[in-house]
Amino acid sequence: MTTRKSGIWKNLTIILLGGAGLSTWLIGACDSDDRAEEISPPHTALQAPGALDAVNQMPEGYALTPGGVVIHKDCIHQIPDGAVATSDLRVTLKGKNIAQYATCTHKPYRLASATATTTSVSGDSTTVASALEHPRDFTFPWVEFSGAVTASTMFNHMDVGYWVVPPNPAAWYGATIFLKVAMEPTPSQVGILQTVLQWGQSAAGGGGFWTYANWAVTGTWSNNWTIFVSPLKTANPGDQMWSSLDMYNQDSSYQYWYLTIKDVTKNDTTTSSVAWGDSRPFTQAQAGALEVYSLQSCSELPSGSSGMTYFPQPNLYEGSAYYDRHLSHPTWLPFTYHDTGWANGPICGFNISVGSTGNTWLYY
Repeated sequence: MTTRKSGIWKNLTIILLGGAGLSTWLIGACDSDDRAEEISPPHTALQAPGALDAVNQMPEGYALTPGGVVIHKDCIHQIPDGAVATSDLRVTLKGKNIAQYATCTHKPYRLASATATTTSVSGDSTTVASALEHPRDFTFPWVEFSGAVTASTMFNHMDVGYWVVPPNPAAWYGATIFLKVAMEPTPSQVGILQTVLQWGQSAAGGGGFWTYANWAVTGTWSNNWTIFVSPLKTANPGDQMWSSLDMYNQDSSYQYWYLTIKDVTKNDTTTSSVAWGDSRPFTQAQAGALEVYSLQSCSELPSGSSGMTYFPQPNLYEGSAYYDRHLSHPTWLPFTYHDTGWANGPICGFNISVGSTGNTWLYY
């Protein structure tokens, strides 16, 4: 095991087709000698330097999403179980039209350093505090994560299980915690596919309990950001979770992905189907990531900042097409707040250990 304290959606099927308001996501690979350089400094598809304007107050009608981007509620769509979202942003359920969304033209933002109140899709208010301005001139809200990249082909499958829902925080004053498994396209593109365990509130809702959902984020840098999220499901401390991001088809226009997060203990699964509207590759994988917002005290972390979350070795595959799958053995690197410039509250017991096969220990 390599240790380094660095000084970085009841069964649901949704099809999100790239269209007027959606851009698309795909995959690529890298030589081992280049991986450290490509991943560090942290530079994800959602957080390119200077890509989003910073605001000191949460704008009215905006909400927090995993990844730290502040999005207008009109751009965030919570899709019911079994629904299908098409390329023209039409949503059907059991063959009937239930919604038609317009292309979102509201500008996305990143928060600077202020604490502000926002409203979720469900109408709940939540206080969020953003990361401070980073010396590299961008906000990077992830506290710590294990990361790998590819530059020669593309990642087309990753599953991680079984990882355990942590204990509840010792206290809670409104902090939001995301623990997740994710894939992203190249840093110059907007988008992320992610399965997320959440404590606290986000654009999807939530509160002082553990929930989980799939999230799909896409757009262009200046506008047209659209987020689809599954209804939140609840989990309990000690439940075993399993996550999968699986590319199951592709053609000249789309890549098709299943996003699955399962509470193995409850035998309850949420699965989303995403059609990504172009052939650009997903080149980044995170086998375990921690984001924290509005943290006032270390006691708001699981176990009161005296524990950790373990993500077992991921099964990661890459290839030149969805059916071309070769077990990938990339270099997995650990990143913590030293690398990301996270400044979202007190510095607690943050540290990360990453094994050579990508198994990850996130300490808080």
